[in-house]
Amino acid sequence: MARYHEPIRGVGFRRMLRKKGCRVYLIDEFRTSKTCPNCLTGTLKTFLKVPNPRPYQRKKRKEVLCHGLLKCTNELCMGPVEMDGVLAPRSRMYNRDLAAVLNFRHIFHGLRDHGESPERFWHRKPAAVATTDEQQPKKKRKTARTIK
Repeated sequence: MARYHEPIRGVGFRRMLRKKGCRVYLIDEFRTSKTCPNCLTGTLKTFLKVPNPRPYQRKKRKEVLCHGLLKCTNELCMGPVEMDGVLAPRSRMYNRDLAAVLNFRHIFHGLRDHGESPERFWHRKPAAVATTDEQQPKKKRKTARTIK
C-alpha cells in the first residue's frame, strides 16, 4: 500500500455485489483512454499546458501538460463551433475518464454482439517478434471477464 493513500475498495466492493446477485465484469482498460469514442481511432492527445501543481518544482518546470483533458487530432472528427459569429472547425475534447467509459461501452457492445471486443482494443505483439511470414502476432480478443 502506498503511503498516505486510502486502500482500494475494489475487492470488497466486487464481493459485496456478487453476494447481492449482481454480475461483475472486469474490463481490460488497454487503449480505452487513447481511442476517440467518436471517430474510433487512437488519436486522443494531451494539449493543454497548466501551471505546475508542485510548487517546489516550479523553478525547473513552470508548466506541465494536463493529462485529464484530451483532444482528438483526427480531421474527420472536427466539428463546427461558432466563435464570434463565424463557424470554425474545432477538435472534440474529452475528459480522459469520460473517453474511457464511452469506450467501455464499445467493448461491452462488441462482446454482446460478436463475442469479442473491438479490434482496436486488442493487445498485439510487435511485428518484429514474429519470426516467419506464417506466424501472426497473437491477439487477445476478450477484454472482459466475469468474476465468479
